[in-house]
Amino acid sequence: MTKSDQQKLRFLIVLLVILSLTLLYGYRMNQTPDLGVVQAQAQKAATAAQATPTDARIRIDLIPKTQADEDPGKRNLFQYPPPPAPPAPTPQVGSAPSFTSSTPVRTGPPPPPPPPPIPLKYLGFAFIEPNSKQLIATLNDDSQQRHFNAVEGEVWAGRYRVARITETMVEVEDLEYNRRQTLPLNKLQ
Repeated sequence: MTKSDQQKLRFLIVLLVILSLTLLYGYRMNQTPDLGVVQAQAQKAATAAQATPTDARIRIDLIPKTQADEDPGKRNLFQYPPPPAPPAPTPQVGSAPSFTSSTPVRTGPPPPPPPPPIPLKYLGFAFIEPNSKQLIATLNDDSQQRHFNAVEGEVWAGRYRVARITETMVEVEDLEYNRRQTLPLNKLQ
């Protein structure tokens, strides 16, 4: 057999394998399912539909009904209303009145979580020129595992602006949350 005949034979074998896999897949797709397997799958689906304590589903029944004059685009669908107040206990006939102190129930949405801390560390500083007072800071970004040098006014990652540099600290402004954080100089051991 020549080399070109061997290549043609290999190509024919590959095509036959692909054809046999296609026929096998087509046969399995057209096969009627076993009734026991279908019932077992239906039972699994029914148990999966039941809610569990850790189930994270949107409860549409808790969303208040809108009125015709309300604009539905102005409401936050993912914020649940406050739970209804528990019913007041009814006094029993012949029982002594109860004098318990009650704590005030907080109503309204929970306060927003505090902004995350700035993931930068102040590693060191250097003077830009030998006789100048202007400093350049070396910072480490833990979230990206990178070191970089910055001067006052420079913005890192489009979010963190270096507001002030001293020999003991760097003041960084988070432009996304509009807040400032002071980073102390990390001393190496």
